[in-house]
Amino acid sequence: MRKQRVFVDTNAIFPATAVGEWNRLCGFYSVETVEAVVAETQNGNVNRKGYVAVRESELRQTLARIHQPTEHDRAAFRLKAIHLRIELDEGERDLLAYLLAHETPSPEILVLTTSDRAAVRACCHLGWADSLVSLDRLLAHAGAPPASRKLLQGLGAHYLEPWLTQVRTEFLLEKLNTNHGN
Repeated sequence: MRKQRVFVDTNAIFPATAVGEWNRLCGFYSVETVEAVVAETQNGNVNRKGYVAVRESELRQTLARIHQPTEHDRAAFRLKAIHLRIELDEGERDLLAYLLAHETPSPEILVLTTSDRAAVRACCHLGWADSLVSLDRLLAHAGAPPASRKLLQGLGAHYLEPWLTQVRTEFLLEKLNTNHGN
């Protein structure tokens, strides 16, 4: 049986690593990302409280694939998302640009996990709402123990399914109202 493909940004890599479940996630799913996300995992202030160290060599080894969007992919994404007026970091932008250009998201074959409101909004407006899933849900499905999921909960509500459900619903309603001229 093929593993379900999961595209992630740093908002999944850091917390999954922090709670000790990154290897479980990569063992259960075919986890993919883009080069800019890998680069983002190597940035940050190591003296900052809550800093999570991610070893690049281990990250590259555990990821199923690391993609590189083209400038054309990025430009196409900017054109599609220009009206949203959202700020995405480079990793999120490249991940969404790659997906828009090279994948056909669906709940059966593609899951995108993020805990960033702007990225969730972009996904909803680009038709990928059904492909969004929380890190908590992914870890639960992969068999993470309750203690790890409790640790994840302690890192913030934005990694949990209720947060994602609420945010996704808000943005889908916004899209519906925009499309109907209200």
